[in-house]
Amino acid sequence: MKRKTSDLLFATDMDDTLLNSKKEITAENQRAIAEFIKDGGHFVIATGRAVPATEPYVKQLGIREPCILYNGAGIYDFEQHRFLWTASLPETARGYLKDILDMFPAVGAEILYGDQIYVVRKNKYVSWHVDVEHLEYQELSPDELPDGWFKVLFVMDSTLQDEVWQYMQGKAYPDVVFIKSSEIYLEMMPLGVSKGDTLLRLAQLIGVKQEHTAAIGDYNNDIELIQKAAVGFAVANAPDEIRQIADVVAPDCNHDAVAWALHYIHTNASEKFGTVSTDGERNHI
Repeated sequence: MKRKTSDLLFATDMDDTLLNSKKEITAENQRAIAEFIKDGGHFVIATGRAVPATEPYVKQLGIREPCILYNGAGIYDFEQHRFLWTASLPETARGYLKDILDMFPAVGAEILYGDQIYVVRKNKYVSWHVDVEHLEYQELSPDELPDGWFKVLFVMDSTLQDEVWQYMQGKAYPDVVFIKSSEIYLEMMPLGVSKGDTLLRLAQLIGVKQEHTAAIGDYNNDIELIQKAAVGFAVANAPDEIRQIADVVAPDCNHDAVAWALHYIHTNASEKFGTVSTDGERNHI
C-alpha cells in the first residue's frame, strides 16, 4: 500500500534547526512546510520553549496540530489554547534548585509552569533570553513559586557549563533528569520525560503510527526525538555525536534544513517508512 502524506507526522526542533542563526524561518522552509500541511501531513514543533515563545511561530506557519513544548513536558493545542498532556517536576525540585543556585552564584534560572515564565535569578543571559523573545515574566524567589513546574532552565556562560553539569551529575538527584539544550542552557526535567517519548504520545493522540514519524533536531535534548522517530534527521550544524545517531544528516539551519528533510521524505522514503535506505547505511549530504 502506497504511503500518503496524510499518514505522516513530522516534528522539528526550533532553535538552530527550524530557525536560522537570525532566529528566522527561511522562505524556503515556510514554503515546504505549507505544502506538506496542504497535502495533509501532520507538522509539529518539538521545542524546549514555553507557550509564549512558541506561539508566534505556530501562527506564522499555520500549524493546526498540537505541539511538543518544554522539551517534552507538555503537549499544547494552540487552537484550543490548552494543554492536552503535561508532566511536572516533583516537590523535591525546589530544594535542588536552591542547592544549585547557592553553589553557583553566576547561574541564572527560569521556571516554566503552565503558560507562565518565572525568573528566580536574573543574569545577563536570562535578560538577553527574555528580551530577545519579548517574553513576559514574573520575578519570584524559589520559595514563592507555585508547585507543578514543567522544567527549570539554568542559564550561564558557556565557560561555566561543564562545571555546573559535573556538579549536577555528582549530586545524583534521584527523581529528576538534567539535559543540555545549548552551550549556555542546562535544564532540570521530570524523570522519564523527553521529546522522543512525547513524540510517540502525540502520534498516538492524533492517530499516526510510530513507523510513520520523522523528526529533526540539533542538540542533546533532541537525541531521543531523533532516535524514536522512524526517520531521524540531524542538521549539519549539530555536534558530531548528534549527527552520528541520526539516520540522515540534513543541511545546516541556515540552508533550509527542514525543507530539505521534507523533500527527502517525499522522494526517498520507501513504502515501509521506517527504512530510509535499502542497505541500512546512514545518508549524508
